[in-house]
Amino acid sequence: AECALFFNGGDYFTWKHLLKDSSQKDVMLKKLSQVYSFCYEPLCRHRYLAGYFGQVLESADCGACDYCLGELEKVDETLIMAQKIISCVARLRPPYGAVHVADILSGSKNKKVINLKHNRLSTYGILAYESKDFIRHMIDQLIGQGYLRKSEGSYPVIEMTPQGRQVLRGEVIPSLVRPVRKKQKKLFKVREPVTKLENGDEELYNILSRSRHEIAEKKGVPAFMIAHNRTLKEMAAVKPSNREELGQIHGIGTVKLENYGDIFLDAIKKYQES
Repeated sequence: AECALFFNGGDYFTWKHLLKDSSQKDVMLKKLSQVYSFCYEPLCRHRYLAGYFGQVLESADCGACDYCLGELEKVDETLIMAQKIISCVARLRPPYGAVHVADILSGSKNKKVINLKHNRLSTYGILAYESKDFIRHMIDQLIGQGYLRKSEGSYPVIEMTPQGRQVLRGEVIPSLVRPVRKKQKKLFKVREPVTKLENGDEELYNILSRSRHEIAEKKGVPAFMIAHNRTLKEMAAVKPSNREELGQIHGIGTVKLENYGDIFLDAIKKYQES
C-alpha cells in the first residue's frame, strides 16, 4: 500500500481557529502542533508516529517511508540556509508573518517591503535564487523543528526561539529538505499493464527478480519495495533500453528510476546480448 499526505501550512491556522472554543483547547492545540511537526520534520515517519503513541522504535530506519527510502532531497549547506532565514526573522522588529519574511529573503519589490524600508536589511534578497514557495517551505520546517515559532494573535507572526539562536551560533544544524516536486505528466502513450509473459520472457523475468532481490538485501528492505512483480513482468515484456523507456513502466517513478534504473537496464542489456 502507498500512503500520501496532503497538507498546507495554512491548515494549521484553520484548525487553530476551529479549536479556539473547544473545552479541551490546550490539549487539542498541543496535538495540532504535533501533527504540524509530523508534516514538516524530515525524519522517519514510523519513528515519529511510534513516539506520538508513547512507543520507541528501536531502529532509526524503518525502510518504508519517504525519508528512510531517500525520496526526500536534502538542502545543500543546510546550516547556512537556516542561518539566513532565522537571521532575517531576528532583524524584524516588530515581527512579521512568513509571507513577508519570504518576500524580503527573495528580494521582492512589493509596496509593503519598500514602504517599510525592509529592502535595506542586510538579509534582503539573500535567497533571490530560490522561489518564494521554497523559502516558505524552509520556514515551515524551521517552525516544525522548533527553531522558529508562530505567535498567538489574530495576525500570525513568526519569531526566533532559543533553539534558533543556537542555529545562528552554529551550535546545532537543522535538517531541511526541498519541497517534493510534482511528477511531470507523461507525454507518451500509457501501455496496458502486462499480466502474462510471452515465451522466452520468463528467463529475463527471473534475472530481473534476482537483481531485485540483491538490491533489497543491500537496502535491508522487502523485495516488493524495490519493484512489484507486475513491474518486473512489464520490464521483461517491453525490454526498455534507456531511462526514458524504463520510466514508462508501471511502478517506476522518479526515485526508483534514479536509484535502480541502471541496474535493471544493465540486466536487460546483458540478457539481450547473451
